[in-house]
Amino acid sequence: MGERLEKLQENVAGFKIEALVNNELFVTTMLRATQEALRTHQKEKLEALRNVVVNAALRSTVDETKQQFFLNMVCELDGLDLLVLGVLSDPIKARGKHLEKGKDGLDVGPPTLHQVIFYSCPNGVDSSVLNAVLTRLDARHLIRLQALGGPGNQTSRIDVMDLRGLITPFGREFVAFITASN
Repeated sequence: MGERLEKLQENVAGFKIEALVNNELFVTTMLRATQEALRTHQKEKLEALRNVVVNAALRSTVDETKQQFFLNMVCELDGLDLLVLGVLSDPIKARGKHLEKGKDGLDVGPPTLHQVIFYSCPNGVDSSVLNAVLTRLDARHLIRLQALGGPGNQTSRIDVMDLRGLITPFGREFVAFITASN
């Protein structure tokens, strides 16, 4: 975390690490994210926590209440939830993984949502677990399963570009906040 803050100090005009001590939102976020980081090994969750801290340090345009709400969501979700959101937010990258698997003789026609996510997971994912993840993300208003025609329609073939329509505006804002800033 220190290295990322030092890079911010080098690259962002007016940013001073020393000033963060007086930024109550940053201190609260850093303490909470550190506690949560100690409770997990999941790389997606650890990366999201780092990015939340960086965005708090940058005094993001996201208001304080929403920043803390997003931090709570990162703490509640697990690595697979965050990976699925990442896949849905970057369907081109997801489609590439599907095509790579297709070289092994698998079906490379229009994929199902399950296939796109399965191929994006390092060890695949059980379909019942994936259904639970999708339902959880839908319940938190991060995605809209209705965009696929309802919760039971994740096995229908889809145009990968239509995956963008699954993420709600609130979900896009969440993904942007937990993703590395450039």
